[in-house]
Amino acid sequence: MARQVQYELGINGAFLTRRWERPGNWMKLTREIGFKNHEFCGDVIDPFFSGDREFQLETARQVRAEAERYGVYIT
Repeated sequence: MARQVQYELGINGAFLTRRWERPGNWMKLTREIGFKNHEFCGDVIDPFFSGDREFQLETARQVRAEAERYGVYIT
């Protein structure tokens, strides 16, 4: 009996760094180009470029909400 392997492709969110600034844009774009899985890139909330802890926490909340809205899984 042959083994089968299933996998799902996703997209690495690094390409979004400092280009599409809002989580809603990231998740919408991820779905529009045909992916359900989005590998979150920590660079988009890098404190050196992006802000303090509160900014990071708020961005994380927005990412979660927008991923749910667009049916995207964060990996």
